[in-house]
Amino acid sequence: MYTGWEMTAERLAMHSHSEAVLHRWDLVGDDDHSVRPLSDPAMVTHALAAFDALPALVESRRWRDACAITRPVTLRSGHRPDVVVAPGLSAIPAEAGIVIELAPHELPLVLWGRCPSRLRYPSANAETLDDVLRRLLSDA
Repeated sequence: MYTGWEMTAERLAMHSHSEAVLHRWDLVGDDDHSVRPLSDPAMVTHALAAFDALPALVESRRWRDACAITRPVTLRSGHRPDVVVAPGLSAIPAEAGIVIELAPHELPLVLWGRCPSRLRYPSANAETLDDVLRRLLSDA
């Protein structure tokens, strides 16, 4: 049991791996050793499972509550299934809403609240993911 989430040993191992991969990116950024594990589709699968199991997480609330997003957003990463986020609902794979194109390694970063440098406005001093989402939604 982890914060109310009954995890199998395999799920706990994935959670630990996900934490290590995300925090490595926090410290080092987009080098090959960060990009490769972040690009693993299991990182997205784990994020979505965690958000469903732990709705009180700040990262989960970003996608469930209508605070940062006001209409459906599709997070697209190449040929992989889209992740569609509708305000007030869970993140689910589907087709709908405005589209944000992401590199495979950027999708788990965005889901977990990180803001890849490519998405930041060049003249902004410090832009959070919520700032980027608001800007992209208002530009669309």
